[in-house]
Amino acid sequence: MTDNHFVTREDVKGLLERGRASGVLSVCLDGEGGGWQASHVRSGLRRLVHSHEGDKDLQRTAEAAFDEISGFAPDIRGRSLAYYREAGSGGAWWRSLQRPLATHFVWMDAPFIRPLVAYLDDSPTVGVMVLSQDEVRLVTWKQGFILQESERLVKPSMPWKPEGSPDGDPARGPHAASAADQLKSRLSHHMRRFAGEVGHALPRTAVQESWERIAIIGPSPLREEFFAHLKEPWRGLVIGSMEKTLIHATSAEIADAVETMIAHWNRSREKKEVEETVDIARSGGRAAVEPGTCLRLLQEGRVSRLFFASDLVLRGARRRAGGLLLGSPSAEEDTEDEPYLVERMVALAFQTGAHVTPVEGDAARRLKGLGGLAVRLRY
Repeated sequence: MTDNHFVTREDVKGLLERGRASGVLSVCLDGEGGGWQASHVRSGLRRLVHSHEGDKDLQRTAEAAFDEISGFAPDIRGRSLAYYREAGSGGAWWRSLQRPLATHFVWMDAPFIRPLVAYLDDSPTVGVMVLSQDEVRLVTWKQGFILQESERLVKPSMPWKPEGSPDGDPARGPHAASAADQLKSRLSHHMRRFAGEVGHALPRTAVQESWERIAIIGPSPLREEFFAHLKEPWRGLVIGSMEKTLIHATSAEIADAVETMIAHWNRSREKKEVEETVDIARSGGRAAVEPGTCLRLLQEGRVSRLFFASDLVLRGARRRAGGLLLGSPSAEEDTEDEPYLVERMVALAFQTGAHVTPVEGDAARRLKGLGGLAVRLRY
């Protein structure tokens, strides 16, 4: 894997900081389920060109984009693709991404970054604890890939008898039951000690690998034991655990397990965060949910977090003197139509340092009942 397989916040900022062009072609292709074909690209570009009939810049840019994209190697066509090309540009910015990406073909005067923003928000770097009775693998999941194994910790062998115990077989004689209980206790103590050693070693690996979240995979009693030996703040980073034996699994099998866990966690935390934001707004705290209010606060630079339904479409107006409005353009206010209001809001949030969270599922349905947007405020 290379840098072209990952996207960063700095990448998105760089796209937004490019000079305004007569047009930017944004092509995002979902690679889930076997990848995409050149025919998908051709049909998507044809529909886009048809919807902007007579736009010669788009026609030329689409032709150049298709020539380049259709020539990509099979391994690139097997993954999601984010591709951006400015009109008149001799080259394009693109990334071949491992995780699902919403498919879009967009022509506007700036990059259509919504899919990349959603990808970043849904893809924290996850440290994975893969457990067994005898060893623990610590690996890093990053945007769908398992990176090189960070550490493998093996449980030391336990001596048969504790120091100072008399010779003989503890499983015989009148005290056999008591001896069996002692052995069971010693085994449990030995496992707790190993879990403690792993808990002590984990922070070093977590810092080195820039873990943002932690997932635990293994048999149930072990997951509980090792979780109990995690100290804060690491315990608070755990997104969940999975009942599965993967100690000898391939990187692809571990990556699939983490993908399942993180998808569930994303939808759960989005629902919780949206509900908390709505409650704060209704109690008069530092939050808002009405779209017009959210837009105004965002332009004032007061927003620390922007939530919106991932498929939200809002039309608005742009003042010729600068600034955005919700609603139709008006000659009295000297405004023009803005069909990509949500994209302008996402870009503005990114440029002012706000965290952007497109939401799906229950969280999206909740927001749509309130206009589709919610914000947390700095002040």
